[in-house]
Amino acid sequence: MNIAVRRPYRLTEMHNIDVEAPRWIAGYERLADTLADGYDMCIHEYTNDMSARELLERYSEHPTIRQFEQRIRMADEKIVAILKPTKRCICGDYPTSHFWYWGYPPNSPELENDLREIGAI
Repeated sequence: MNIAVRRPYRLTEMHNIDVEAPRWIAGYERLADTLADGYDMCIHEYTNDMSARELLERYSEHPTIRQFEQRIRMADEKIVAILKPTKRCICGDYPTSHFWYWGYPPNSPELENDLREIGAI
């Protein structure tokens, strides 16, 4: 049996930004539109959903991402207005400028329980 060994990808090779960025922004906008009603899943799902915003930030200088700056800003404004602050970053050690990891939507019982367990609220 011949098993191909793949070399590790560098971060910039992991994503085809021109193809994936429209999906990231659409997913982030959908999330922004739904968080006002709360979130009904765990912290792992929440941080996974917010990872779209993290990718938009990580590649913010890419020309394709720059085309979405206004849409990102509008979704950011919606989310900032919704999120309640946490005591600490809920995913890694990101700075507070990564507000999507420094807050949670109200009316999110499972997420709130997870956040209590990690001392974030």
